[in-house]
Amino acid sequence: MTTMAGLKSHDSILSKLDTFKRKRKARLEVEELNKESRQAIEMAVSALTTDDPKQYQLEEGQERSFIEKSSQNSESVKNLVDKLLTWINNELSEHRILVRDIQEDLYDGQLLQKLVEKLAKIKLDHPELTLSEIGQLQRLRGVLQTVNEVLHVSESWASQRWTAERIHQKDLVAILRLLVVIARQFKPEMRFQAGIFLTVIVARKLNGKLEYRYEREYITEVTETLPG
Repeated sequence: MTTMAGLKSHDSILSKLDTFKRKRKARLEVEELNKESRQAIEMAVSALTTDDPKQYQLEEGQERSFIEKSSQNSESVKNLVDKLLTWINNELSEHRILVRDIQEDLYDGQLLQKLVEKLAKIKLDHPELTLSEIGQLQRLRGVLQTVNEVLHVSESWASQRWTAERIHQKDLVAILRLLVVIARQFKPEMRFQAGIFLTVIVARKLNGKLEYRYEREYITEVTETLPG
């Protein structure tokens, strides 16, 4: 014969088992997300590649630029990408979002919008999914306008460092500059190595031949302040 006390004890055991299972499931989900995050960082850092300027079909007088592979694979740039990916994935973890590639995942503005909304505690009126290039650029312009306002920087100052067009073209210099400034604003305890730069090679077709010049694009300066 089963007593009431026995039933209560049985129910209590089942309740504890259910609680244990839920906690274990939640812990496993967190561990899996952390594992995926680490793998994403490793993939993003190892996948840094550049275009071959010899493959460019340039018209006379036309210019195109690409990042010198050695500078993109430098330890300082890899560490910066690593740090930014870790930060972004921590911020967006509650949305079950995992950024794997800092260029491919941010260029259309969707995840950048979610990051800004989370950090600034605001809601931007842009569609969740925009497949057209025009729609993506419109969203990017809106997101960057909000970023500039939140950072209290002028349009002219910001446009020298990032634009919707450059972000959409997966310009690594512009993307890294933008993320570093956002991180400094919302997570001031984050520290970045001074003087991180990427070497950009500009190819120009002149008199039927390709000419090259090298430009050093700094992501972090030795001393960098935001205008009021």
